[in-house]
Amino acid sequence: MKGPPVARKALLGLALLLAVVPPLTTWTAIVRDPSALVLAGGGALGVIATGIVVRTLRVPERFVVALQVIVLAGVLAWVASSLGGLLRVPALVADGVRHLATSSAPVSPSMGTTLLLFIAIGVLALAADVVTIALEHPLAALAPLLVLLLVPALVPKTHAGPVTGMLWFALGFTAVLLAGNVRFAFPEGLGGRLVSLAAAGLVASLALGAALFVAPRIPLPSASGGQDGDPIQMADVSLDLKRQINQGADRAAFDYTTSDGAGAYLRLYSLPTFSAGGWHLINSPVQTGRLPAPPGLDRGTALTTKVTITGLQSEWLPAPYAPTSTTAGEKFGFLPDSLAFLALGVPGRASATSSLSYTVQSVQAKPTFDELAAAQAGSPPDAEVTASVPSDISPTLVRLAHDITAGAATPGAKVQAILAYLKRPEFSYSLDAQPGSGYEGLEAFLLRDHKGFCVQYASSVALLARIEGIPSRIAIGFTPGRFVGDHWTVTMHDMHAWPELYLAGWGWVSFEPTPGIGSGSSSQEAPTRTTTPTTTSTPTSTPSAARSASSSASSSPRPAAGSPGGLPRDLLIGLGIGLVVAVALAATPALLRGRMRRARLAPGRDPSVSALDALDEIRAIALDAGRPWPAGSPRYAASEVAAWVDGTASAQGVREVGMAAERAQFGGPGQEPSARDWTPVATGFAADLASRTASKRQRFRARWLPASLFG
Repeated sequence: MKGPPVARKALLGLALLLAVVPPLTTWTAIVRDPSALVLAGGGALGVIATGIVVRTLRVPERFVVALQVIVLAGVLAWVASSLGGLLRVPALVADGVRHLATSSAPVSPSMGTTLLLFIAIGVLALAADVVTIALEHPLAALAPLLVLLLVPALVPKTHAGPVTGMLWFALGFTAVLLAGNVRFAFPEGLGGRLVSLAAAGLVASLALGAALFVAPRIPLPSASGGQDGDPIQMADVSLDLKRQINQGADRAAFDYTTSDGAGAYLRLYSLPTFSAGGWHLINSPVQTGRLPAPPGLDRGTALTTKVTITGLQSEWLPAPYAPTSTTAGEKFGFLPDSLAFLALGVPGRASATSSLSYTVQSVQAKPTFDELAAAQAGSPPDAEVTASVPSDISPTLVRLAHDITAGAATPGAKVQAILAYLKRPEFSYSLDAQPGSGYEGLEAFLLRDHKGFCVQYASSVALLARIEGIPSRIAIGFTPGRFVGDHWTVTMHDMHAWPELYLAGWGWVSFEPTPGIGSGSSSQEAPTRTTTPTTTSTPTSTPSAARSASSSASSSPRPAAGSPGGLPRDLLIGLGIGLVVAVALAATPALLRGRMRRARLAPGRDPSVSALDALDEIRAIALDAGRPWPAGSPRYAASEVAAWVDGTASAQGVREVGMAAERAQFGGPGQEPSARDWTPVATGFAADLASRTASKRQRFRARWLPASLFG
């Protein structure tokens, strides 16, 4: 856009506001606290708005950037004043980094994370302003804008690709291009403007096309996780359970006793979401305080369980369902939908259960055979998740569910029919079965080879019941173990998965379909203590892989149905990739320019070629310093250029380069220049020219955005 420089800079500033501030709405994939994003956006707004105002007053550019830094630091000091002063900022930022490292996106509120975001977004806004307006390279705004796009886009999420981010990127970057009237060396005048508009339109079209058609198809990593902790790695839970069953026999987990003396299933967590990839956790904030009443449970048997951890290191606390209280301490919160206990954001939370002793009060649903046969399906608080059947489910599995339950009059009777079906002789327990709890694994188990272990049995019951309208989920935990002396002993070999079905009046009822395991409720019995089935997710036996959410009072595991969860580890990877991309983009011009310089001044080549390349390098140094190259033959042009640094050692060297290039270009046989290393001449000329004629701003541009590279 042609016009007075001040007006053009103001337009660029407004375009940057549009490009930097609105895209922060996509950073909700990283942090749940809106105030953190508002503060970060306010810092970016303050930096860019300061530039607009002071440039309108025609303040020299070097003072503009200084004032922007002062504004950013001033807001930071104001925020820090309420947190103990500026001296606490490094420690708080370090805490923010640790919070991200032990949390899964979007993370819960944390002052350290808030400060970290404020500083990062403020620096990005300042970088965008400097390269776009101070250095007059609007195209270079691509680097910070890509960071704003890529950081939230690279954080695994439970939904589709970064469509919103791509739309904001398209709008913002197009606005910057138009405001800056980027011509890409096109001619001035109406034609040049039209070409610039066409170029900006092309960029916008490509970005919009990517947003609408490419972004939704971006394959995000498959994982599950906690909202405030590292995701629980559940790419294939069946493999992890299989490994524990095969290898964990001698690894102690915990000992326990119960008030009724019988063994019990102790659950770690439940997986409510089902997709083609299997069963997964979902977003659920971790709460603290008094446990709510178990959902839908109107009657049950009270049980007191005393647990002593002997080897299990996990962030999930083993407990019978449904717990009503525990003495495990304040470092554990609970997921309101499943009532699973999860360690909060404390040091070493991945091994929070280590050497812990605690008591759990619980109520168990134990319907009799007749009560189960008469039971109706209930509607749990999270029915939208636990009663949902994927639209792409195999029609063969749907027909099978209908066939199995065709003669059942009630949902409870349908459950009994499904359990009875899995006890048919063609089904057998085998650790050699095809792993997986998704479509492929269940079709193989139910329709072809009929071989499986707890994962396949539990998943089959849960899926077939859900097809028939009964809410279901998979529990991951431990079978009762062995009775030794006066207590029960559980090892990692006892890790198990079982289905939980939601029935009216009974709430979540556990069933044990896996043959030869547990006290065993028959297909027609109601489970006595928590009967168990299998599921597919990484048990807390490998809590290192199951690092889910939680930091303060509201953490949350956020695994997703076969799609992305929000790993904290991946959050850091996303931030790192974004920063690496930004640094790489910013450093690319300088790297290319350096490579070009080394190629032109490389020794051992034909003397004529070396002389002409050396002259090209002298010309490039002049262009980078903002000096137009004089007209004329090499000798005359070099002589005029040497006058710019007259009185220095490099002046004579530049004249010699001109003479050598002229001889190489116009001299006949026998007139070729002699071999010489021109590197000292070029290096000396660059240093002398910079010290004599170039401002700090120009030297910065010559180093990082060399004009010679762009023609």
